[in-house]
Amino acid sequence: MRVVVLSLAALVILQQAHATHVKGSIELDAWTFNKVVGGERDVLVKFDKDYAYGDKEDAFKEVCKRIGEADASMFVGVVAVQEYGDKLNEDLAARFGVKKDNFPVYKLFKKGSTTPVDYKGEVTANALTLFLKSEAGLYLSLPGCLQEFDRLAQSFMTSSDRAAVKAQAETAAAGLTASAEQESGKYYVLLMKKILEKGDGFVTLEIARVNKLIAGSAITEAKKGFFNRRLNILPSFKASDKKEL
Repeated sequence: MRVVVLSLAALVILQQAHATHVKGSIELDAWTFNKVVGGERDVLVKFDKDYAYGDKEDAFKEVCKRIGEADASMFVGVVAVQEYGDKLNEDLAARFGVKKDNFPVYKLFKKGSTTPVDYKGEVTANALTLFLKSEAGLYLSLPGCLQEFDRLAQSFMTSSDRAAVKAQAETAAAGLTASAEQESGKYYVLLMKKILEKGDGFVTLEIARVNKLIAGSAITEAKKGFFNRRLNILPSFKASDKKEL
């Protein structure tokens, strides 16, 4: 029995030793959660075990880095749930229906709200970034995206004279010199052309089409990168009532 008790104690100590603070994030518990969530800023909260590691944790670190470097008006919180010892934050996990089998779980709390928007996608840095871009109107750099053209895309989707915005994009694209930027600029303009021809629903259809191409077994890594850059651009054209950045 004594050996079992000592082993359990050692496991608790080992788990606590693995718990690390991620730069750009705030550790939350039942006392601090309501002081941060529901305030004047959007808050992305990750519910996870208190010794998180691996590819999904690396993705979280990258998202924190992107938000920090963008100087975005957003907090990133971590609710580290302990399975042993004091079982810290199990109350918060239960409050939001978070199960340990689903860790990590991400929830976005928009400013002034304690009702979350659940993230249900794959846990990668780019997928989480696209989620924040779509739901919080947060601009974070992604491969293939050009900030000037993302703003033109948002203007295009809300404008009563979309042809004029498309003309602006064509002029801007003609002035690009780097080959990677030229590739992206042409795609922004192409999307505007297709939306004018086929309507706003084209964006959803194009996302589905590109995802299907990426899932193909014969696709090369180079081509996959090409299509992923297009997937990063497409959400800028989703009809939205969110503020422009």
